[in-house]
Amino acid sequence: MVGLVEWIEWKTTDIDKTANVLEKLFGWKFDKWSPDYFMFQPEKGAGVGLIKLDTVNAGYSPINYITVGSIDKTIDEAKNLGLIIKLPKSDIPNIGWHSLLQDYDGNVFGLFERINK
Repeated sequence: MVGLVEWIEWKTTDIDKTANVLEKLFGWKFDKWSPDYFMFQPEKGAGVGLIKLDTVNAGYSPINYITVGSIDKTIDEAKNLGLIIKLPKSDIPNIGWHSLLQDYDGNVFGLFERINK
């Protein structure tokens, strides 16, 4: 369904520490997708991804991903509305595509289109 918050991506310089804190706070259990990416997917609601980076820029975490029907059309409309494309359409293998936009206040949010809708 389009318009739903699909995914929240949390950037961290210490993925193990962040996962531990979130697991203790919320009872989340992260699966290690790779050494630098952990995922939590609840039965209902948006999933959470932890991504390990060397540095984290303020204002870029967590990022909410919103499901769209066509990421290409939504990116074109975002450009027409004067939004900044921070990350162009990028492939998530076997899952879909994502992109990052920035609004007029500097808030960054994501778009997500699933392969099999």
